[in-house]
Amino acid sequence: MPFDLPAHACDSHMHIYDRRYLGDRPANGLVEGATVHDYRKVQARIGTQRTVVVTPRLYETDNRVTLDAIAHLGIDHARGVAVLRPDVIMFIAGVILHGHPLAYADAVKNAAKQTGSMMLQYPLYGGIMGMMDATGLPDVISHFFIAISNAHTLPFWSYVCSLIVTFFIPSGGGHWAVQGPFVVPAAVALHASVPATTMAVAMGEQVSNMMQPFWAAPVVAMAGIGVQRVLGFTVMTFLLGTVVYGMALLLLV
Repeated sequence: MPFDLPAHACDSHMHIYDRRYLGDRPANGLVEGATVHDYRKVQARIGTQRTVVVTPRLYETDNRVTLDAIAHLGIDHARGVAVLRPDVIMFIAGVILHGHPLAYADAVKNAAKQTGSMMLQYPLYGGIMGMMDATGLPDVISHFFIAISNAHTLPFWSYVCSLIVTFFIPSGGGHWAVQGPFVVPAAVALHASVPATTMAVAMGEQVSNMMQPFWAAPVVAMAGIGVQRVLGFTVMTFLLGTVVYGMALLLLV
């Protein structure tokens, strides 16, 4: 029989253990009988309706087990405490202490005038990659591309997607780490040209870089001019390149 607890009583600290999220970690710290299914039995016994799921030390900074538990228990009945890397904690602390994100970004740029913007960007790219890996989003996007494309048009749609992704991730390596995991499986599934699909991603990234010319930051800084001085030229290159590369992928591949 459940205890006579107040309405909406909350278990404020509990752990879920699930073998699916062990990865390469040793299983000697795994607690058996501590899955979401097991915890529901505990809730029925003690009478709690809400809970706070805390990522166990075993999983280090991999919070997928906690996110999965919250999804199964229901967002209206569960919250979570995640374990973050020290650099993420310092980033969040910096934003909080400066009052708002723009003030923090200005402080970083003043401290490192030539590289400050890049120092802020790359941790965010890593965060995007982590979210995609944890949520399975690449599989969802891959199936979307399979649905709208065929073996002939997939490179073109990969190119269009690349144009958009570059505005958010103007880094070649970070861009591929995000887009590669879903365009390559789509190419394999549709029997499309993997080299052409891969090059389409690179083409889109290079064309969109004309509208996101962070690559020019060191040059304009050394020249003592603002990046606005070169945007007129790069915008025209972007417009011309968008059409030329798009038509080439549709007609020549």
